[in-house]
Amino acid sequence: MRRVGHFQRKKPVLDSRGCRRFSFKLENCDEALLAGISQWWDANAENATAILYDTESNPWYEDTILAFAEIRQLYVCQVADFLKRTNDPSHSSRSRCYALLVDVVDTADTLLRHIRSLNRRGIPLCTHILAAISDGYKREIEGYGKKFTVTSLAEMKQVSMPQGQCDLCKLKIPHDSDLDEKPDQISSYDFWWMAEHAGWEPEPHEEVPTHGLRYDLIPKFPKILEEFGDWLALKIERRLSMGSRPVNFFLLHPDEASSNALSEKLRLRYRKEIVAVAVPRQAISQALSERSWENVLKGYAGDTWVKHLETLKHTSGLTDAIILDMFNASGRKFGALYLLLNMYELKPFCYFSFVDRDLSTDEQRYPIQKLCPYEWYGPREIMGR
Repeated sequence: MRRVGHFQRKKPVLDSRGCRRFSFKLENCDEALLAGISQWWDANAENATAILYDTESNPWYEDTILAFAEIRQLYVCQVADFLKRTNDPSHSSRSRCYALLVDVVDTADTLLRHIRSLNRRGIPLCTHILAAISDGYKREIEGYGKKFTVTSLAEMKQVSMPQGQCDLCKLKIPHDSDLDEKPDQISSYDFWWMAEHAGWEPEPHEEVPTHGLRYDLIPKFPKILEEFGDWLALKIERRLSMGSRPVNFFLLHPDEASSNALSEKLRLRYRKEIVAVAVPRQAISQALSERSWENVLKGYAGDTWVKHLETLKHTSGLTDAIILDMFNASGRKFGALYLLLNMYELKPFCYFSFVDRDLSTDEQRYPIQKLCPYEWYGPREIMGR
């Protein structure tokens, strides 16, 4: 997962002073990581009989490494703890060959520091190193007379801001934590940075309601979700965890590219244990035009989304819904989906829109809680007004 923010480099060494735009996080991928470690070990760590690891920025990775060591019956220890122990002359650490496993390699300064410390103590190291995430699938580094090959399970591209050239520092925006994710709104700087990074496009014709005027330009939301959707889903999950919410719930959203992608990212956060119902945009527009779902549902009888709603109506313990959308322009789409749930005697719990351009707090228009990570005023112009 690539988190966007203002991150400070840890323990600056050599030329790595400054700030980072991204923080990389490992979550909900234990099985894939375990399989990746196993495959790498069999191909590259023939002489290694022990593991040293550093998971400082991703403590979640530690359990996977420990599980692998237990399966293979290998000695395993954190690098920092190991170096403390080897200060004791009686410590028998030189009888093994050690493989280094780390969470993230960016500049490789921290990795080189570990190699230097271990080399000074005469600790035999495998020349192959495994990183869960690194800039490139394979990279070569030189450390104190030896060449090491760093292999990564996942590639990442970091954006660095050298010391004195970081706009966020100039704006006196505080640094974010690599470990903790705040469940609050996305900052204006981060939103507009993602929008500029993804690019802009006219609002897709198929997503423009028949009653409204088209936006000339909007961010390429599918592109934003492709690159940062896992992080946005994390923020949604954190926000939903605040206060009281139903133990079980399902998602209801328009059948649009961006809303579908956001729904899928959120379902991945919950290991796909959430039901999602995608309602065709044309059906929503027709219901708005007729101010009723009665005839609309007759026309879509037998469609998958209608069958899902009928099943949910008769499913005990799963009647609470989150209305999900990528982009709220006028509230009319929300109103239509809210009425649809009422028709099936299902309970809307909250409305979650990634970007809210309406900003209304009118309880008649929004009778349930509205949660929006980013507010950007500019309601859609309605025809005939």
